[in-house]
This record gives sequence, C-alpha cells and structure tokens, in this order.
Amino acid sequence: MMNIIQEYDLVALTEDITATHKTTHQPILLRRGQMGTVLMSFDQQAFLIDFTDQKGVTSN
Repeated sequence: MMNIIQEYDLVALTEDITATHKTTHQPILLRRGQMGTVLMSFDQQAFLIDFTDQKGVTSN
C-alpha cells in the first residue's frame, strides 16, 4: 500500500539531490536527512517542499 503525501506533511530526504530554488531558479544541493514541509502536491507526481537547515532557516 502506498502512502499519500499530503500538504504540511514533514518529510526527510533519503539521499542527496539537486533541486531548483523556487525563487532564484538556481540549482541547490539538498542533503540526505534534511527535513522539509510539503507545501503543495501536483497530482502526487511532484511536490513543492520547503526545506530548512538545522536552525529552521529555509534553504537557499
């Protein structure tokens, strides 16, 4: 059974990934273990997630 990811779910990365910053459109490296909050789901195919550092500051 597959879990459905919902808005405001807390997620953690299981591997390092390169993503695109939503404001600057620049590539950013997100590290394994980094936590984020799901802000929006696009038909469970893609997600807008706000990732933060250990101090709770949004990743740049």
